[in-house]
Amino acid sequence: EKESDKEKIKKQHQEILYNESLKDICHFYQPGARRKGNGRVHYTSIVLENEKGEETNQLYTDKNYRLKLCFALKEKTENVRFVIGITRTDGIYCYGAYVEEETALPEKGEVVFDFKNALLKGEYVLDLWIEPLNGEEAYESIYSLMQINVDTEVYFERGFMTMQHSWKLYD
Repeated sequence: EKESDKEKIKKQHQEILYNESLKDICHFYQPGARRKGNGRVHYTSIVLENEKGEETNQLYTDKNYRLKLCFALKEKTENVRFVIGITRTDGIYCYGAYVEEETALPEKGEVVFDFKNALLKGEYVLDLWIEPLNGEEAYESIYSLMQINVDTEVYFERGFMTMQHSWKLYD
């Protein structure tokens, strides 16, 4: 059956409210962030911290950071993959990583991603997923949650990432 105009409007309104709920889980939420999924497992708080434990969205190349992903369950769940993705604001996918948990998840929990930033100067966005290992519908998909600004203090490289390297001049 065809959806009535009222049903379409109601569905669009619910989608807007669902996306707006991202404001409640991330201090650096950016307008236009989108949230999808069945919500069986969902994020309740997303915090990016610098080395001092301060919440930030400003990163520097070669510095250490921690991404704290708090989640909650609507029903008992196991065999889950927590995924992060970083995309440059021009649409270039730059980095992705995941961790799998095969045991039953606690009703509420936290996944922590500690990393040394290798991104170079630029603007990026953070994407997140929680998905079942069997490849079925994602529990939670969040796109462009927060803009991450990266600065590089000594800027001798170009592109979106740094590589450990050395130069030698021979004569």
